[in-house]
This record gives sequence, C-alpha cells and structure tokens, in this order.
Amino acid sequence: MIKYKLAIAFVAATLASCTSSGIRIGYGKAGHIAKNMTIPGLGIDGDCYIYAQELCKRLRDAGYEAYIVGFTYETQTPHFDKLPGHAFVVYRDTDGEGYRWYAKDNQNWMPVLLPEKSVMEMSQRFAGIENFVTSARIVK
Repeated sequence: MIKYKLAIAFVAATLASCTSSGIRIGYGKAGHIAKNMTIPGLGIDGDCYIYAQELCKRLRDAGYEAYIVGFTYETQTPHFDKLPGHAFVVYRDTDGEGYRWYAKDNQNWMPVLLPEKSVMEMSQRFAGIENFVTSARIVK
C-alpha cells in the first residue's frame, strides 16, 4: 500500500512540475482539429490525400501553419497496379510554449509528435519499419 501511495505522489508531483514549468501535456486547439472524427477519408485505405487536403484546410482556416507531405516507398508486399505512396499533414501547434510539430494521417487516430527535422525522416515514420521511403516532398 505504501508503494502505491508513493507512486501516486510521484506522478502528482511530476505533473505539477510539468504544468508549472510551462510544459504542456496533451494537445492544443490544433490537436483537437486533427483528432476530429468527421474529416472525409479517415480510416479509408486510398483516401489519404483527400483526408490530408481537408485536414490541412481546416488547420489553415484556424490560423495554423500546415503542410501536406506526400511520399513514395518500396515495400516487400507487391503492388502491381501502382507505386505505393501515402500523404499526411504536418502542422505546428502554436498553443502553449515550444510550438511543437505534429503529423496526422488518415490511418492514425491521434496526432504524432515529430522530433524529426527532415521530410524524409517524417515520412519514414509513417511508412513503417518494413518499408523504405524512396522520395518525399511537401505537396502543398
């Protein structure tokens, strides 16, 4: 019982120090826009660009810096009809300190914090470990 009380006290103290030192936990308004479940294309294979266009528009309309990133990749799973590719949105969350960059695509339910600096590195995160990104660029 004492271990649990100490653990709870430790977590409470950590959260208190994080919020008092200016570190924001969770998402700001931009994150809430990105988590909206009504954006067309969410969860639908092949609709990543439709989703990215709408999410990017909503973020920009709300005053956030946002870009659509498109990439192609090599995969071990054969795609005979087309070169595999994907699109996602990178946006800067200006709520709170730090102005952190996040990414969101139509296959993930939550935005992903991006510590990576290059478009290739960001794209590789979304392509997955079994795929190799061959090209990536900011589309719009």
